[in-house]
Amino acid sequence: MDDAQKALHDQLNEEVLSGINEVDMALESGEDARQLAMGLRVEELSKRYRDLIASLGEPKDRDTVERGLGRRLTDLRRSASFLTRRMSGAKTEAARDAGSIPFLEQRQPPKSIVPQRGAPSSKLSVGSELESWCGKCKEMREHHIVAMVGDVPKQVICVVCHSRHGYRNEPPARARHAGENGPMGGGEMMGSGARRGSSPEEREMQKRQDAKMALKKELADAVDPKPFDPKARYKAGEIIVHPEHGRGKIENVLKSSLLVRFGEGLRPLNLA
Repeated sequence: MDDAQKALHDQLNEEVLSGINEVDMALESGEDARQLAMGLRVEELSKRYRDLIASLGEPKDRDTVERGLGRRLTDLRRSASFLTRRMSGAKTEAARDAGSIPFLEQRQPPKSIVPQRGAPSSKLSVGSELESWCGKCKEMREHHIVAMVGDVPKQVICVVCHSRHGYRNEPPARARHAGENGPMGGGEMMGSGARRGSSPEEREMQKRQDAKMALKKELADAVDPKPFDPKARYKAGEIIVHPEHGRGKIENVLKSSLLVRFGEGLRPLNLA
């Protein structure tokens, strides 16, 4: 790839990663207008991807882009398949209904990971959000369930680094031992007899509540948090104050955006 193509690739890659979180937030909002707008955004990213592929002359460059960016775009379209999407007043049931789309982007996932999106409940299902140990991030993170075995989560995707791996409801023994006196320590996670004896769903809900309470306390206790400024520089772990969303903790810093955990959930903030 030449410099211009590489710049287009890097920008598109970053927008696709951010788009995955934006689709999740549009789904959680339940707002048709927001979901329709996000559906159009996904189609626009797909068109730019096709244009980039068409501009690449070397087969090895196309293969590289398809293996990396193409797979992430497929994950984005897979998440976007739950959005309310209409063409001429009719709901779009599959990505290919919107027009001619390359095979890479129209792959249908197995039935086990494309359930009907139902009303929120305490029962875990594919698409639910829960905490799991992320080996890439080396800490407990919010994940989306992508595969279940019965009522037990089997595989999850990290909302921060987007790595897909098996579900682990606690850190490995060595990580648990190293952090036994910290917020992720094994003593805190297994210190309650009632929690050990409860169902997996109740334990999961309790852990999520504990994490939210810990975040709220951390945000409330922060002294002189940094006001959000798109032109400023940031790093993961900083506490900021946003004029609309209030206080939040930065989880990841991308090239032109931030992923910030507010009390209401994870949100991307543009730095453009």
